[in-house]
Amino acid sequence: MTSPSLSSINVANHRDNKAMQSTNILDIIEGPKSYYLKAWQDFIGSFAHWRIFSMIGANDIRKRYSRSKLGQFWLTLPMAVHIATLGFVWSYLFKMQPSEYLPYLAVSIVFWTFILSCVVDGSNAYISATGYLRELNIPKLSYINSLFVKNIIILGHNILVLIPVYLVYSVPLSLSGIGYSLLGFLATSIFFFFVSTMLAMISLRFRDLPNIILSLTQIAFYVTPIMWKIELMPERFHKYIVLNPFAIFLSLCRDPLLGRNVSPEYWLAAFGYILLSALIVAPFFSKFRSRIVYWL
Repeated sequence: MTSPSLSSINVANHRDNKAMQSTNILDIIEGPKSYYLKAWQDFIGSFAHWRIFSMIGANDIRKRYSRSKLGQFWLTLPMAVHIATLGFVWSYLFKMQPSEYLPYLAVSIVFWTFILSCVVDGSNAYISATGYLRELNIPKLSYINSLFVKNIIILGHNILVLIPVYLVYSVPLSLSGIGYSLLGFLATSIFFFFVSTMLAMISLRFRDLPNIILSLTQIAFYVTPIMWKIELMPERFHKYIVLNPFAIFLSLCRDPLLGRNVSPEYWLAAFGYILLSALIVAPFFSKFRSRIVYWL
């Protein structure tokens, strides 16, 4: 499959602009638009340009694995080997049965990879989209949407790793568990949408931040229950896990798929993190959105 050219994206841009101009209710408001109004228009317009950010997100994957025999599955194959190796080694170290530990590790790594990609790719979202930002007049949040398209496609490939794990170890899976996991995934995506937006703007202004973020995510990996279970910690430390947003959102996606109940405290903490991130990022994006092209 050939990658979409900039001209094809421009055609989609023109089509989406016409559709948005005919339906945009904000155009009826007279007078100068405030920062918040422009930011809201950018948010609505970014979804109106779904053709463009879908092309950009899919094209990022195509370019990375062009002329490759396995294509995107080069992301999935190393993950499968990684899970199988660590699963047997760490189950021995933790004195757990592989049938208990390996499904936990597999689901944890699959969703952690999505979360990690949202943070790391988010910090480079505007930097890597410099060419598009200079050529296309589309809402700035379209580039944040494109990285979620890319990461959701990758997540879809990585979930295939779970199929043999569930079949071999007969992990019970219910419709309610899938439903709660999807709800947790939606909450996770909303939270990291705000986080990615903030990181993308700050990283564009201060180019050292992506390297700092990469180092901090290494620390986050070890303090988040990915390879270890919360039950292994002393009980007096359990209440502090809500201070780690990575652990909260990972649990919302992972635990329902393993037949584990998610504490209502975690759902409340997730709502609090989403609200806090919205209150921080919305005014920040509103004020500095117009400066993005000057920071290129």
